[in-house]
Amino acid sequence: MSREVSFILIVIALEITVFGFLYFQKSSQPTPPKPNLAVVDSFTADDLTYFRDTIKAPADWHWLGKAYMASGYYAEATATFARAADLMPTSEEVAFDYGFCLSRVGQIEDANAEFQRSIDLGHPKSADAMYFIGRNHLRNEDPDSAEQAFRRAVKIPLAKFELAKILYRRGELDEAETLLTEVVRAEKGTVQTFVLRSQIKLKRGDNLGAEKQSIEADSKRVRIRSPFGEQRKRLMENSAKFGFYLKAKEAMAKVAQHENRVARTKVKAVLEEEFDLSVHDSFIKLDIFVGRVKEAITLIEQRIKRFGPSSSIMLTLGDVLKLQGEDESALEAWKKGIDINSDKAARDCCKRVADFYGGQIGNKDKSLRYQAIGAELYAKEGILLEEFELANQQASLAVKFNPTSAEAHYLLGRSELGLGMTVAASEAFNRCLELEPTHGRSQLCLKTLGKIPKNSE
Repeated sequence: MSREVSFILIVIALEITVFGFLYFQKSSQPTPPKPNLAVVDSFTADDLTYFRDTIKAPADWHWLGKAYMASGYYAEATATFARAADLMPTSEEVAFDYGFCLSRVGQIEDANAEFQRSIDLGHPKSADAMYFIGRNHLRNEDPDSAEQAFRRAVKIPLAKFELAKILYRRGELDEAETLLTEVVRAEKGTVQTFVLRSQIKLKRGDNLGAEKQSIEADSKRVRIRSPFGEQRKRLMENSAKFGFYLKAKEAMAKVAQHENRVARTKVKAVLEEEFDLSVHDSFIKLDIFVGRVKEAITLIEQRIKRFGPSSSIMLTLGDVLKLQGEDESALEAWKKGIDINSDKAARDCCKRVADFYGGQIGNKDKSLRYQAIGAELYAKEGILLEEFELANQQASLAVKFNPTSAEAHYLLGRSELGLGMTVAASEAFNRCLELEPTHGRSQLCLKTLGKIPKNSE
């Protein structure tokens, strides 16, 4: 056999050996789970397929698990995190994410084991992990173990609140109230704390104290910040790194940068794939910016037909109609926006209407009335956030602009009550009842102050 033939045979043998080794190595590696991608948009399906097909390093398994979880594929994410945990046994981040995913699919004991492992590995959010352990014990109807976990996570206000609830149910009211006071200081007052305080007062037989706490709860819509909310935010941030939400983010960025042609192409591509409110808002802004006012109005009308009116969209509609010179139609849109919500958009609608009437001879009273409504909305928000000085300023303006508004006088009294001005508050509540004798919130406030409404004397 010639030397050349021998060399060729050796090369072929080596290639077969190497190929066989690589094939064996690849075939021995676990394959990432494949979700049903028919239920997601094509952008997300393409990216998830790419992540799955190109997985190599241990960190790739971790990222794929997070991508699956952000897309709602919890079963597939669980299997993927399990592989990541095998490959990265000293990673506290993998352990935490694996524990969170297991919690979402109801594998509570395994979840707690992973959360505890993340704590042992030194996760920077160890208190959050312990809070989730406590919540899982509650799901397992084990309040004693939950109490131990919440005490270890007590620096988190919501863990402290959960602990207070356990103590309340056990009848340990003094410690429960002490914990609630600490939560109120940390969170500036939330609906849950005042509801539980009311329940504690009732259990003590203090009906008047319970009513006072009920008034506080009635004015609140803010809830205690939750570690779960932070994890949800992380999921949303992950979802914005690929697929549909990445495309949406890129489209909105082009709108903000005024790259109009590119922006229009990207926005349309995203909306054709799936409707997104933020992208649709950007499309409206783009049309307004480039002077396509009629097209902007069409988009707004489609939005209202699909989702119903909101203060925000009615504000935009009014502004666009104003650009068209349709002042009366703009006025009608702004007025509708005032009646829907009590947010900043509703207040801006009030300002538009007040300015409209303020620019007309003989309509000063109407302008003042809408300025008053705007101040009332602002005062309500201040009370909700316990910013009583701001609420008092706005309520005072509302009374000044419209002294016959019962609601304005109630809000003035409510802000004065928050500032500890009980005499002034009583006067404001009584004035409210003079204007509207059936105003229940003013009646209740006077009752809790130990006052009898003047019109019932």
